[in-house]
Amino acid sequence: MQATILLVEDDQVLRTVLSELLESRGHSMMPCENGREAVRQLVFAPVDLVITDLSMPEIDGFELIKILTFEWPDVRVIAMSGFADDRARRLTEIYGVQALLQKPFSLDEMLRVVESCQLPRGKSHRAGGY
Repeated sequence: MQATILLVEDDQVLRTVLSELLESRGHSMMPCENGREAVRQLVFAPVDLVITDLSMPEIDGFELIKILTFEWPDVRVIAMSGFADDRARRLTEIYGVQALLQKPFSLDEMLRVVESCQLPRGKSHRAGGY
């Protein structure tokens, strides 16, 4: 099923490739380059899934995941990182992230993970104070 996906990635090339891939599968994409932009988008537009890099300027992926947990708890999250260490694994487990993808990953792996999220579950929208 098609979902609305917020993609948060500071690397423009990867953001474009992933957006095009997921759009080709029928998903509606909302690409953002950092966590601050993502939070602004979430206040005004409900999403089914957030795919976020963990290492970004302004609001990083860890902080974004914490915000999502409290402001939009029904939104599913996939994290991506070039440095998926034990700290990243623990934090993503604590906050209920559906998957942590180690960069570089294959496009097929991304598709499998997105499909495993069983989307859409219904839009979660709560206007937070961000």
